[in-house]
Amino acid sequence: MRLVEKDRSIFLYGVSGHARVILDILAENKLEPSLLIDDDPNIKQWKGYSIANSWSDHVGDGGNQLILSIGHNSNRFGVFEKVSPSFLFPVIASRFATISPHATLGDGSICVHGSIIQSNAQIGKQVIVNTKASVDHDCIIKDFAHIAPGATICGGVVVGKGVLIGSGATIVPGVRIGDWAVVGAGSTVLRDVKAGEKAVGLVK
Repeated sequence: MRLVEKDRSIFLYGVSGHARVILDILAENKLEPSLLIDDDPNIKQWKGYSIANSWSDHVGDGGNQLILSIGHNSNRFGVFEKVSPSFLFPVIASRFATISPHATLGDGSICVHGSIIQSNAQIGKQVIVNTKASVDHDCIIKDFAHIAPGATICGGVVVGKGVLIGSGATIVPGVRIGDWAVVGAGSTVLRDVKAGEKAVGLVK
């Protein structure tokens, strides 16, 4: 797990509601981004920050830290594929998140206010565990997944790469969710979900 290093520059890529949440987490940890980056050439200022429209001008020696403040999984994956050789990707965790010392978090993952990650959970890289989402013991959450606010992932669940678990959804113990599947908000999942499947409502 790569933690934020205060003596290295911190950049945010993407200005959005999710970026606002990340700025709050940085502030509560007494951290400040050095630069905000967004691909949209029409965005020059945001929340008092000047916006750079090209990431490649700010690579430096490869030691700068980059936080992908992009909530959409496939967009976050696409940007990561472009920039990954050029930056370091620290874990960002709110002081108001509860994270077991026996859990593991991959580089670039973000644990938002009120999120809970229990013992022996394995969180991949560039995963978002959002507000009051819960990941229980022995779960595996693979790269680029997003566990939306209030979702409950029970013990022993495997969540595949790029999966979106919608707000308030519940995944019962031992279920496997295939890569790039979507579980709708408020759904209850009682069976395995195939890769790419959209699972909505009571899924049994």
